Amino acid sequence: MQVLRGDATRELELRGTASELTELAGLLTSGSESVALDHVAEPSPHDRSLSSITVVLTSGPIAITCAAGSGELYIRGGSPQFDLLAANVQGFAEGWDGDDMSHLHIDYFPGHDCLDESSEPSVLGIAG
Repeated sequence: MQVLRGDATRELELRGTASELTELAGLLTSGSESVALDHVAEPSPHDRSLSSITVVLTSGPIAITCAAGSGELYIRGGSPQFDLLAANVQGFAEGWDGDDMSHLHIDYFPGHDCLDESSEPSVLGIAG
C-alpha cells in the first residue's frame, strides 16, 4: 500500500490493491496499530510518499492527518466511526470492477457520519 501527500493542498492519496485495501479495513477495526507503507520514488503530482500509517483508537469522529514534514499518516477516532469507514473501504475493494481510475473520496463536510473537520482531504484508489 502507498500513501502520497501534497503538502501545499494537504491532499492524501491512499492507493493499494483490493487485498491491501481489505487489510486497511481490518486495520481500522483492530484498534491501535502501525504498518509500514511502500515507498514511491516519484510521487508526482504529489510531493512525497509517506512511510507508515498509525491507527489510534480514541473516541468520536475520525481525524486523518499528517503533520507537515512527517512521514506518518495518523488516523484517530472512535470504534463506531472506524467500523463505518472500514465498511466503506471494504465495500470499495469488493466492488472494484478492474478500472484503475476507480476512486473513493474521503472528505469531511458538515454533518459527516464519521469524519472530524480536521481530517485532510483523502482519495482512496485501487490498483490492479
